[in-house]
Amino acid sequence: MKKGKNILLNLIILLLLTCTACDRSTRHVTEHLSQAEELIWTAPDSALHILESISTSNRLTGKEQADYVLLLSLAQYRCYIPVSSDSLINLAIEYYQDKNDADKKGAAFYVKGCILEEYCKDIPNALLAYKEAEMCIPDMNDKHYVARIYSSLGYIYEKSLSFELAKEYYQKALQENTNIKDITSQASDLLNLLGLYHITNDTDSINQCITGLLKCSDNLKDSILQSKIYHNIAVSKMHQEKYEEAETFFLSALHISPASLPYKTLAGLAQLYMKKGQKERADSLFQNALLSKDLPLRAYIYNQLYDEAWKTENYKKIAQYARLYIDTSDSIYNSHLHQEVLKVQRKYDHMQLLYQKSRQANIIYSFVIIISMVSGILCFLFIQYKKKRKEENEKLRAEIVQLVEILNNMKISYDENQNRLQDQINALRSKQEQNVLMSPEEYAAIQNTIDKLTKEKEQNEKEQHQKYEKLQARFEALNQKLKEVEKQNNRFRLIYGNHDCVELKDIKALQVALNLSQNKSFNISNDREDIKHWLNLSKNGFADKLHKTYPMLDKTFLDICYLAALGLSIDEIAQYAGNIKRRSVERYMSLICQEVQYPISGKKGFESFINHILTI
Repeated sequence: MKKGKNILLNLIILLLLTCTACDRSTRHVTEHLSQAEELIWTAPDSALHILESISTSNRLTGKEQADYVLLLSLAQYRCYIPVSSDSLINLAIEYYQDKNDADKKGAAFYVKGCILEEYCKDIPNALLAYKEAEMCIPDMNDKHYVARIYSSLGYIYEKSLSFELAKEYYQKALQENTNIKDITSQASDLLNLLGLYHITNDTDSINQCITGLLKCSDNLKDSILQSKIYHNIAVSKMHQEKYEEAETFFLSALHISPASLPYKTLAGLAQLYMKKGQKERADSLFQNALLSKDLPLRAYIYNQLYDEAWKTENYKKIAQYARLYIDTSDSIYNSHLHQEVLKVQRKYDHMQLLYQKSRQANIIYSFVIIISMVSGILCFLFIQYKKKRKEENEKLRAEIVQLVEILNNMKISYDENQNRLQDQINALRSKQEQNVLMSPEEYAAIQNTIDKLTKEKEQNEKEQHQKYEKLQARFEALNQKLKEVEKQNNRFRLIYGNHDCVELKDIKALQVALNLSQNKSFNISNDREDIKHWLNLSKNGFADKLHKTYPMLDKTFLDICYLAALGLSIDEIAQYAGNIKRRSVERYMSLICQEVQYPISGKKGFESFINHILTI
């Protein structure tokens, strides 16, 4: 009996000890989560270290698990640790989805958006996550998250060329960060706004941003951000042609963070010196900036050097920098291709996961397969279009390089021939001068030879000039076309970046544009809206600007403007505008100029009008 009582007593003690241990463990986790939350914005690396020290993390459930994965995901993101998927943060979203905690729910959707945007390159779903987070804002108390939600939405809208929306969200973010006195985030918001104001050419707002950035920089401890601020102010001053101020800010940016080797600042300063006519200083800085491993920056520098060589007609340099630009562009393309392969692999892995989860649901599985097939076809078309544009760019540059080599060889051959003839002429004249006993017949024969050689030399010079003018005209035409292609490529990259995430209407418009460029099926009546959409995407909102500025133009006039903006010839416009005659197209062009009261009439006036709309 006594023995039974002892056993019972021991069990009670053990139970009490266990409960006490559990209580200590719970308090331990709660304390660590609280510490991590306090440090997440100011010292994310410390927060991550605290979270990783929780030994029982794999046994957490409920709220503790949700808070843990939320903080861990955010800490990893802020410490630039890549995450392959949003599966972890989804645990927090599932928990807080139906809970009355707007701060945690908004935070979870914000972190999900960050992961999808930064690491998964899934911009559409990132936007959806940010919009879910925005819906929580009215009930949120944590203004750090509110500000970052606004800022992230601003960035997404900026990438999609919705500049007014982007401004609105950046301004909201700036207001929130000003209220909570987050100087670092204020500076980031002002930098974002500065870029947008440059796009819209809003000088007053640009100057206001500069004033705000200078005020922020005085209170910043982050030297890298300070350097970035001075760099961007310098670029703004350079665009305003305030070169002395620009130089001061560029040098300040370099002085603040010399150890970080800010190659972009070196390139910016080089561009400034190029504008000031200080070519040697510019060349030296460009060469230093080329030490950067940033391929897009190197491509930009080679393009700048190529343009400068073109201005000075240095054909050797033109060929050199054209080749280097092509090689660098190839490297960028190959890098992107590698990323695309990885993206396809991730999509495949995701599909496998979906298949495992829906093995019992054949209807769902079939639907997913169909959607994937359609998506695959659309992405293929998208990639093919990118490839086509790259090939067009490379073809033009290769032709320019070949033309440069022809010019160089032609000049060498011409110089050698002219020198040979001049040497012969000089030798004969010397013979005339030295031989005083020469008979009049001999003198006349030598003089006749000299005259023939001189005439041949002059004829060579005339032919060389004609050939040179012809090649030069071709050279200028190719260079102009190259610049147009580069402009379109830059526009394309601005719209889509390096991603293959595009909307269905974009893909449809792209396909119609491809059909038109490849002389495939095209019907202006059926495809008009797609062409308008493609012009808005690829030609800086051309269709919308044309309609808004000149609402009096009828469909026929608009169609001709659309087709001309796409770069089609008069014969092609006549074909695609409804099989009208070439003369009719030219007459329509004149009528359009009259309708819009353009100061220049006829075909040249119409071309000038289209270029005007493209540039406003």
